[in-house]
Amino acid sequence: MLTHSATPASNMPLVSAVVVNYNADEETRDCLRLLRQTDYRKLRVYLINNGRTGVTSETAHATFGDAEVLHAPNRGFAAACNLGIQRALREGTDYVWLVNNDLAVTPTTLSDLLGVAESAENLACCGPKIVYRDRADTIQFAGGFARKDASFWFPRGDWERDVGQYDHTEQTDWISGACMLVARPALRDIGLLDESYFLYYEDVDWCVRARKRHWRCLYVGTSVVVHKGGLSTHPVRAYYYPRAHLVFLSRHYPYQAFPALRRFYSHNVRAHVRARDWVGLTTDLRVCVGFLRQLPTIVLRQMRGQ
Repeated sequence: MLTHSATPASNMPLVSAVVVNYNADEETRDCLRLLRQTDYRKLRVYLINNGRTGVTSETAHATFGDAEVLHAPNRGFAAACNLGIQRALREGTDYVWLVNNDLAVTPTTLSDLLGVAESAENLACCGPKIVYRDRADTIQFAGGFARKDASFWFPRGDWERDVGQYDHTEQTDWISGACMLVARPALRDIGLLDESYFLYYEDVDWCVRARKRHWRCLYVGTSVVVHKGGLSTHPVRAYYYPRAHLVFLSRHYPYQAFPALRRFYSHNVRAHVRARDWVGLTTDLRVCVGFLRQLPTIVLRQMRGQ
């Protein structure tokens, strides 16, 4: 853990937390209250409202001192994060800390992550162990990994009982954007989150781009946070998650994209037909058609090296 009780503020790295609020004002206020309790003193907060409702500047200031509130039309999670990231970079931040508004951080979460980040070479980002809200002894994320053939990217430890099996620091394929500390030099080199995903896989995509440029992503298992999960995204997950997975594969591992589309169609579409679940069937067909429509744009981006 990086402690700063005797360290002058001028010598401490500036960290900017970016919190996105989409129609979850109460949870966002709780998140801001927990951020205020952090033991790290040089922390700024940028709150981006991109839903129908929003936490006001007055409420944000009352909850977290000088939090800056930004309002934006809903162009997706990545776009909202990028708005905060760009503002933080212009203000000279050393690290950007992406924090989901339904995440419960501890007073030492940030200092734990900074302790690793400040001593690591070629660090792109680092993130903690994440556990479920209603099952604090059950893991949700203990580092992100991929199968050897890159066909499946998964959070290690999901639904495993936490008995200390992942209480260590190690390099990982990706870090969850629910709680990700990102270094300024990496952002300058790699760029922002890809906004075309709208929801999901923008964190995996960014980490893959980082690793291709020889940056490192580190999982910090001694730091633990609680994630409520899906407060504002659950109804649309059935569409955006498989869509994002297909887009991700087509961009980074194109030889896996069509086999994944075939598996998705064979399993999901046929299952919904058998169950006469016409709503689910409609969603799945939208995923397939939407991906095929986007494919020419994806191919053009690859040809241009974007």
